[in-house]
Amino acid sequence: MVEADRLPERDANGYVWHPDIPEPPTDDEEAELAPAIEALGFDVASVFFSDDASVDASSPDASAWLPTPPIGDGWQLIAIFDTEDMPVATFVRAHHEN
Repeated sequence: MVEADRLPERDANGYVWHPDIPEPPTDDEEAELAPAIEALGFDVASVFFSDDASVDASSPDASAWLPTPPIGDGWQLIAIFDTEDMPVATFVRAHHEN
């Protein structure tokens, strides 16, 4: 179970990783993150720094970034991490059947 109150403080770069999910990916393993979390029974959505309306994409400072959750109820932030291209925020919610 991913518990929101277990999300650690963000580091100086603005990154954070929830201790209840698999280890942070390397750039090559980024695509493997979603299946691992989905296997735990969650829907997964990523928000890319440059696509988030809450930031000035001309500044790469993720420490001030407050990622906008995906549309819908129940999304919980579980990670903000850097990739080769840009920072990414990952959200989860209990699996919803369509």
